Amino acid sequence: MTNVQFYLAIGLPSILVILSWLSNRSETSALRADINGLRSEVRGEINSVRGEINSVHGEINSLRSEVGNEINSLRSEVGNEINSLRSEVSQLRTEMHKDMMQLLTSMVSLHERVAVVESRQQ
Repeated sequence: MTNVQFYLAIGLPSILVILSWLSNRSETSALRADINGLRSEVRGEINSVRGEINSVHGEINSLRSEVGNEINSLRSEVGNEINSLRSEVSQLRTEMHKDMMQLLTSMVSLHERVAVVESRQQ
């Protein structure tokens, strides 16, 4: 085997392997740079979404406190109305009791008069 044949048999494939390795290495470096760029974009998007989530979370907490205040206000109003209704019912019972007592007094008086009239007729 001559030197030329040896170089052609071993040297040329070796050179092709080295060139493809260098090409792959440069492509790998370019891909790594692209991946790093995409990572930074994704991080930026994640931070943006986190900011939006925090904003929405703040709004939700604000609305929750407003709803809590409204519920407490409604509870207070309902309690006041219940107490007012209890007072009115109690007052109505008292008035009805007075009316019934007056009616009973009137009926007793009428019964006494009827008894007097009946006793006179006998």
